Amino acid sequence: MAWTAPSATDYAVAEVVTAAKLNSNVANNLRYLKGTDGPVSIDNTIASLIAAGGASVEAQGTSNNSNARFRLLAKQSGGTVVDYRIFANALSADGELAIYDATAAAERLRITSAGFVGINQASPAGRFQVNDVESGILFWRNAAVAGTIVPVLAAGSVAGSLSGFYVCYDGTQRTAGALTGVNAATLAANFNLQTSTGTYTLHLNANGSVDVQRTAGTGTAKICLWLLYQ
Repeated sequence: MAWTAPSATDYAVAEVVTAAKLNSNVANNLRYLKGTDGPVSIDNTIASLIAAGGASVEAQGTSNNSNARFRLLAKQSGGTVVDYRIFANALSADGELAIYDATAAAERLRITSAGFVGINQASPAGRFQVNDVESGILFWRNAAVAGTIVPVLAAGSVAGSLSGFYVCYDGTQRTAGALTGVNAATLAANFNLQTSTGTYTLHLNANGSVDVQRTAGTGTAKICLWLLYQ
């Protein structure tokens, strides 16, 4: 049977044959589903979209705005529909994935193109950052800390205290230790991460920012930080 191009206009209801009346296989050239505006429903216990040969399955909006999203609608046992929305390259930057609440009023999780993960944090400063109302947790790593100041947390991040743990490796010696808590009354403080080739200082600045740099000696260090801040 020769292929016939699909109609350029909508089919009338009388032209549609339901699967209950027709059980056939279309092997080739079926590329389009066309209907009136609204959702397409698949009446089955489990509805799957499967792409063979490593091809991608896409959900694409019709314009470059906040409607370009992928939504998961789940109905609870009481009949209430719960809306989960995943925004990719829409409200977030290209190459990043952001998950918002059901109304898209607040971002809850972001994975950046650099592989950083933020929870309640749209611009995570490290590999993993969690922000709560009054506190935060940061896992941060940098493999090239030298004499130049390297930012860790932006101004205003630390309003009350900072504590945590560090590992510092200069290629020869590896040191580790705890960062003691600093209260708001003495917000400006320095923590020295000593190695065999130099001193690497973690600065908690008066404006609530955190940075690190080599302040004595030579060399370059790899520094890993786990910080709890308020």
